Amino acid sequence: MVDVNNLSFEINQKHILRDVSLQVNLGQFIGIIGPNGSGKTTLLNCLSGLISKINGSVLL
Repeated sequence: MVDVNNLSFEINQKHILRDVSLQVNLGQFIGIIGPNGSGKTTLLNCLSGLISKINGSVLL
């Protein structure tokens, strides 16, 4: 299970992610889509722990 609550991340006072919340239950598959530069890779980096300076909570 993945539980993300109010995840926010910024670089140089520019918001990359702002108040992202989602829940993925065991056995579920999701896709993350969006335009270039919308924060998809940043979200995955936050979830994997590669980016640790975040606001909000990530539970795996």
